[in-house]
Amino acid sequence: MSRYCKILFLVLFTVFLSQSQAYAAVYTCGTNGVNNSCTPSGLSSLVNNATHGDTINIASGTHTWNSSVTLNKRLTISGGGACPDCGEEDPSGSWFWPTTLVTNRNMAFLINGSDGTNPDFVRITGLFIDGDPPNHSYSNGANTATIVMHTDNEMRYRIDNIRFRPSGNAEQSSIRTNSDVGFGVTDHVYISTSGSSTNGRFIHNTGHGGDAGDTDWTRPVIWGSANFHFIEDSTFIFPNYVPNTIPAGIEDQQGGGRCVIRYNYIKDANFGNHGTESGWPARSGVAQEIYGNYVESNGNMFTANYWRGGSMYMYNNTVVGFQELIRWRVQRLTSSYGCGTCGSSSCTGIDGPGPPAGYPCIDQVGTGVAAGYGIENTQPQGRNPVYVWNNTRINTPVIHGGDWGTGYIEEGRDVFFSEDSSAAPAGYKAYIYPHPFVVPVEVDDTIPSPPSNLQLGN
Repeated sequence: MSRYCKILFLVLFTVFLSQSQAYAAVYTCGTNGVNNSCTPSGLSSLVNNATHGDTINIASGTHTWNSSVTLNKRLTISGGGACPDCGEEDPSGSWFWPTTLVTNRNMAFLINGSDGTNPDFVRITGLFIDGDPPNHSYSNGANTATIVMHTDNEMRYRIDNIRFRPSGNAEQSSIRTNSDVGFGVTDHVYISTSGSSTNGRFIHNTGHGGDAGDTDWTRPVIWGSANFHFIEDSTFIFPNYVPNTIPAGIEDQQGGGRCVIRYNYIKDANFGNHGTESGWPARSGVAQEIYGNYVESNGNMFTANYWRGGSMYMYNNTVVGFQELIRWRVQRLTSSYGCGTCGSSSCTGIDGPGPPAGYPCIDQVGTGVAAGYGIENTQPQGRNPVYVWNNTRINTPVIHGGDWGTGYIEEGRDVFFSEDSSAAPAGYKAYIYPHPFVVPVEVDDTIPSPPSNLQLGN
């Protein structure tokens, strides 16, 4: 195709795209200001009638939901609210949420679309979601949260400018991802619970729930890429933390999950990643990038990061008032899960040959791509070391705790650490910030002038 034809095609495509965007429909669920006038069945009817790119506004007021809505199209569901200062300690002076959903321990939205090739995304935005989430579950692919990305979901997504107010005392999750294909972003979210559970998981991140993460562990990590679930510019507060207990986590990860946690404010809660020991045979989370966060506690919380499997880049965070920066753990050294403890005779082929016995334990801290698919075909499992550098510790006296230096988690092999930038991995560059779904990436859309010396060939 000649350059002139390419230019003509680009112009026609741009006109077509602008026209298709202009015709996107806007619907409204419920009557403005009238409580309980938008129901899940009413919104589902609008979703069924809508097409990709349409917007459905939920009218202001309080709406009580007793079931969930499935989103299988690239739609925007909006309550008209915003939290421009989320990611800071107290954004309440600037937030506004005219629309409230009272969920009564029900799932509110299930994202489950098959169109994974389109760069557009489904969006849930601007809502105050009041009420306890469903009970948290380690089960493979469980739909147990207020907003859930289904196991088979391939659509990209954005969940933003939402306030969650869970109040229960059980293990609960507000957002759960069960997909390793439909990646997206959670941003400008505010979660503060009035409950006292020490086991709450505000966001639970898994990979491909259909196979417990086996597929995820055959795929290499591309650090600094878009292939993660992003949590950014959000505020997480757990005001009823009980000192010297296991705290609530702003996220919990297992089953092949991949997550980036950046530029958030976190109070009396921490990060975490499971190994292959909870909900066996669910695998460990694969990888996380944690940077630019401000994390503080009252001085009685044991660790800011409870890391039990997989790989991690953790840098440029400010950590205040914790007993230690990171607690490393290979849980199966002392606890028997699945085939048994790490290195036992019943776990041959699942754990490594050692020494020490079983090293590397399947999916342990610093491990990488498995040799094959399936939990019994893991070994030999490659290394993907953890890198920790340039974190600021304030009133956080201990750097490492747990299984550090035991022969299973060793510096210079499984973990590279420095208090300055010397341990930063060569060539690493963080992904675009803000996430492109939040702020469009600037592109040069200037169409060049047609050449003046065009000649028609045969």
